[in-house]
Amino acid sequence: MRDASGRHAEVPAPHSSFVILASSFDLPLRLGLVERCRMPLPNAFRALAHRNYRLFLIGQGVPMIGTWMQTTGLAWLVYKMTDNSFLLGVVSFCGQIPAFFLSPIAGVLSDRFDRRRTLFVTQAISMVQAVSLVALTWTGHIEIWQIIALSAVLGMVNAFDMPTRQAFLSDMAPTRVDLPNAIALNSSMFNLSRLIGPVIGGVLLAE
Repeated sequence: MRDASGRHAEVPAPHSSFVILASSFDLPLRLGLVERCRMPLPNAFRALAHRNYRLFLIGQGVPMIGTWMQTTGLAWLVYKMTDNSFLLGVVSFCGQIPAFFLSPIAGVLSDRFDRRRTLFVTQAISMVQAVSLVALTWTGHIEIWQIIALSAVLGMVNAFDMPTRQAFLSDMAPTRVDLPNAIALNSSMFNLSRLIGPVIGGVLLAE
């Protein structure tokens, strides 16, 4: 910029507060926050573009809802049979404690063995466990020790099923870009089944 004598005049530096204000507007652009905010809604489900992942998500939603229905009905059955809150806690304990001891081992095995076959085995055992529980209940031969044993069996199955299921997501969503979205949708399905299963079980028990 030239002054009246024709010499170059120095332009005064902008006030520091102005620089800070300008930087604050530019910060979201640098961090990519604006692009994230403009992400279209379908991108939140982009992992569903993979056919195998769609089948996997739907296929696991049904048994997970059934498992929570069974957990609700089993608690009601134990309390109705015994009217003992301690035994109700024992059944819940036997269904959860196997995961505490077996999950580290299951995580190692899920990396060494075929995950698809492992899930076939765990789901088949879960089906046998559920059918056995239904048959004993309908025939009137159910006893509390049988419920405790079947709960422990389901707990052991879940100890191997859950780590394998989580590791299997990398096979269902082969691209690294879609893997975080696949994990998020899988967590949403788990929480949704935990919400829907007890509701359906409670409605069936009320009828």
